[in-house]
Amino acid sequence: MLAALDSQRYFSLLDELDQLIAEPCLGPQGVKRAADVLPREVRRPYRKAGQWMDRAWHAEPGPPRDVALHQARKAAKRARYAGEAVTPALGRKAARFTRQTKNVQSVLGDHQDTVIARQAERQLGIEAYEAGENSFTFGLLYERESGDARELRAQARKAWKKSSRPRYRNWLS
Repeated sequence: MLAALDSQRYFSLLDELDQLIAEPCLGPQGVKRAADVLPREVRRPYRKAGQWMDRAWHAEPGPPRDVALHQARKAAKRARYAGEAVTPALGRKAARFTRQTKNVQSVLGDHQDTVIARQAERQLGIEAYEAGENSFTFGLLYERESGDARELRAQARKAWKKSSRPRYRNWLS
């Protein structure tokens, strides 16, 4: 590490960063106000999350819905990170949006955890059965995770509906 920090390459990088700070290379949007440019960059991943949520609610129950909810979680995470990135420039509205999106992402993440747990419990139950062991407990665990998943899907729907309220997303227009 010390060799890397003492290298010419590292010093060149520092010089280039100093140059960038002193004379930023602004693109065509660089002269516009942040409030005019940044909402669009958050709107894209937010809309993508909405598309995945719609797909999830119209998908067949089971793996197709689970996959769509997982994709929605990833899109919500991108929207959340975009919201976090613009919050210093755009303020309270972006922060409120980010909190709501984080809630959606969290619930969908918990749902994905149940999907993974059920896969593992099913596999362990099969292996126990094939080994001549009692697999009943794995079935109970699987059913408990299924119930948790149902509850989390309901929470996800509510969280998305809340995050979609105009007061949280009007600034994206």
